[in-house]
Amino acid sequence: MLKVETELLEQAMRRICRSYVYWYNRKYQRMGNLFQDRFKSEPVEDDKYFITVLRYIYQNPIKAGIKKV
Repeated sequence: MLKVETELLEQAMRRICRSYVYWYNRKYQRMGNLFQDRFKSEPVEDDKYFITVLRYIYQNPIKAGIKKV
């Protein structure tokens, strides 16, 4: 979840992804893109949806088996 204030979301995501791809490609000695599709964004405009999004972000690695409770 990102809070956008002065920078447009598209610019922020481009900068973050570019840095991550550069690091990943150097670490694993590879070249090229990592992500196939564009990111998806939805504005969080109320508290109920905010809690839902936080819960999803927190539980996603657990459901994927990446993190234990």
